[in-house]
Amino acid sequence: MINETMSSETDSLEEAPDGYKLYNLTGDDGVTIQFYGAHLGGVSTKRVNSYFWFEADAYRTRGGLWVISERSVTLIDGQVDRSSVHVFQNDRQMMKKLAGKRSFFKLWKKIGLTTIFID
Repeated sequence: MINETMSSETDSLEEAPDGYKLYNLTGDDGVTIQFYGAHLGGVSTKRVNSYFWFEADAYRTRGGLWVISERSVTLIDGQVDRSSVHVFQNDRQMMKKLAGKRSFFKLWKKIGLTTIFID
């Protein structure tokens, strides 16, 4: 699962003067992405009695980059949770990389990203 630490949860992490929070997101690869930004929203496919589901969260950094965290959660014996963190420079780059994943369309709609121009 993504290890997410926000400034509001940890005394050693501070809020930026402009109101952005400091986030630390760590995926399965062990790399921690640290940035000041805003959490825009999240989605989950979890349902009652689910044994497997997908979760994703969208962040925007103070500098305008997109950060997307995704998690596949399982309760099935022998399987393990998977997580990853993606950083994108712009909407196009994000869409090209993640367009094949249906749950991301729900996430984009939830955060108000309904139009992306791709050439």
